[in-house]
Formats: sequence, structure tokens, C-alpha cells
Amino acid sequence: MNKYQQPETHTEREREFQLLKYNGISKHTGKRKTRKKFRFFIYQFDVVALFETTRNQANGQPWIYSSKHQKELWKQIETQNLSREVLKAKKVAIRCLYLLGYDLGMVEVCTHTSAPKYTVSQIFNHSRLADQADRTLKQLVQRSQTREKSNENKTPLLGADVEFVLKHNNGKYVLASRYFSKRGKVGYDAIWLRGNRNKHPLVELRPSPTKNPRQLYNNLYRCMTQAVRKINNSQVQWLAGGAPLTRYPIGGHIHFSQIYLTPKLVRALDNYLTLPLSVMESDESRSRRPKYGFIGDYRNQYHGGFEYRTPPSWIVSPTVAKGVLCLAKVIVQDYHKLSYFPFDNYDVHQQFYTGNRESLYSYVRTVWSHLKNCPTYAKYKTELDRFYELIERRYVWNEFEDIRKAWQLPPY
Repeated sequence: MNKYQQPETHTEREREFQLLKYNGISKHTGKRKTRKKFRFFIYQFDVVALFETTRNQANGQPWIYSSKHQKELWKQIETQNLSREVLKAKKVAIRCLYLLGYDLGMVEVCTHTSAPKYTVSQIFNHSRLADQADRTLKQLVQRSQTREKSNENKTPLLGADVEFVLKHNNGKYVLASRYFSKRGKVGYDAIWLRGNRNKHPLVELRPSPTKNPRQLYNNLYRCMTQAVRKINNSQVQWLAGGAPLTRYPIGGHIHFSQIYLTPKLVRALDNYLTLPLSVMESDESRSRRPKYGFIGDYRNQYHGGFEYRTPPSWIVSPTVAKGVLCLAKVIVQDYHKLSYFPFDNYDVHQQFYTGNRESLYSYVRTVWSHLKNCPTYAKYKTELDRFYELIERRYVWNEFEDIRKAWQLPPY
């Protein structure tokens, strides 16, 4: 069920925690005061059972082990209607198992009053979970298998929300909320300027969703022409990438609906979209990680779909934008045919977060050879081949170049 076996040595366990550290997840050292502890028993993206420490009488065993030296009392709590604190701890726990390649396991998360507010003290890939939650686990496994099978026959809807920032030729940044309202095909992102909730620095493009990535690109371009009319100022530059404005990182979120969210799909997006895109990123773009742009970043949406949040703002050029959207289409349509996952390798995590492009190129070449064998690749061969040509030419984007020039938008 799990991709990897439980680490047998202290060194292997420390290597796991180092991998989590690259991804922005801190290990609990025991030196900090703990507010509370939670034990999440997880299968893929679902919590099978949840325990928390209590000062009162425990109402159940914490499942994994008991020891005469163990002082904590634990009680099992419902997994529905969780507090904000528990929901954030749950997200950390699920990320841990996903990053380590486990489908099934337990993660113990500690909460604190100061940053980092969530740390991980223990991770177990243990068979006793199956013994204790046999019925629930079987249901989740069956549901997962059904969803994966169902996804093979779906034609998903694609959407996006892509951010960029505005900078005047005099060097000062310009607020998005000066030109746009919150809602609409072009609006400002909810992030506000530090100290003032009425000032919003990020422009957000929200093209209409479609099943065709070429049409999505056209919808995106219409949003950009609408932004040109609203801003109507040739002296205001448009900057994309990952972090052209210090302390306000931006992203290019890709939306998927009419398809089930599964770990295998997210893993395919990490390896076959984020990894090729990462070798084009500038050093400024990479600086937003691991707080933003970390591996496996997704969010469920109210419409029943989900958004993949790891990529930076990929509207740096039409060639990159077309490539990203067509890649997303190939992956979501054919991900069940993909079997090469470089991020299963500890070293690839390290190279991704430290920006070691030269080491990543060899993995990207192999990734691309697998992509070209996908049936959907042939439909978008022109756009994808041009995208890959940029990779072969060692293209790296410039965060501080006005993207209107590449898009041939006024005044260019």
C-alpha cells in the first residue's frame, strides 16, 4: 500500500525530516513549549481517525504504541467540524505523508503559540492502523480505486487564476486596487498591503474555464486586453514570475473540475508540470519557496474541483503560458499512464529548493520523454515542443521585464 518501507535506522528517519524541512515543515525538537499534540491517522488525503492530548481521562489508546514512560493521555475526537488550529495541523500531517510517498500512516503534530506554530514530532507507517480502522480503511481504499478508474474516462474542465503586479517607470509599485474591483474576470487578489486592508497589490486574471487549453489561453488573453483598457497607462509595467515584488509572492494557479482529486494526479502535476517549469524560474521566483510554491500544494474548491497552487505566475510569455496550459491538459488526461516520478528522490527535493537547475535538467529530459508517449501530447505538439525548446536553450525568465512586450499588448 505504501510506496516506501518504514525507515529502519535513525539516519533514514533524519533524512525524512530533512526532506520535510526543505518543504517548510519543521521537526519538533522538544525544546519548545507545546500547546497541544494531535495524532492523525491518514490514508492518502483522508483522515481515518484523530486523537488529541487531554488532561482528563483518556477515552482510547493512541493506537500506535503505549509505553510505561509515556505521560500523555489521549482521547479520540471526531474528524468533522474541526477548529482552525486542527485544520491547519491536519494539512501539515497530510503533506508529510504525501511528500514521503506514504499512502497510509500516522503523523503526530505539535502546536505552539509562536512560529513555527506547527511542528512534527513523529511519523509512523504502521500496520496497526489497518487493524484498528479496518472497516473505514477498506471503504477509503475502495473509494480511491473507484475514483482512479473513473478519472481515466473523464474529460476535465480547466481554469486558472494568475497573478501579476504593477510597477511604475519611476520605480514605485502601483496598487491593483487602484484600477480594479475585487470581483470579475480581472480583479485584485484578496492579499492586502501590510497595515492597510483596503490596499491590494496583486492583479488577478480569471479566465472562463473550458476543456480546451487553447481556448483557455484565448480566454486568458481576453482578460489581459481587458486589463489594458482599465489601466490605460503606458508608464505602468506588468511583472509576472514568482516574486517581482518583495514580500508579496505571486502564483499561477490551475483549476481542475469534473475530475476527482487524487494523490497520483497531484504527484503527476508536481513531476510533469512543476519540475519542467522550475528550470525556467529566476532566482527571485525561487525565493518564494518553501512558504509558497511548495511541492504538492493544492486546495479544494467550492465548485467541487480543486486548484493546483504550486506554479509561479507563468504568464511571463505566450510560449510559456501555452506550454503550461497544454501540459496541464496532457497530465490531467493521461496521468494514469505516467510512472516516472523524480520527486520520489530525496536529492531532487534538495535541488528543487536550492535552485540547482543543472542537476534538474537530466530529470526534466526523462520526464519529457514520458510525456511524449501520452496520447494527448500529439494534440498539442506544436505548443509543447516550443515550450520544451525553451528548456533545451536554458531559458530563464526575467522577473523585472514588462510582460506586455512579449504579449504584444499596448504600448508595445
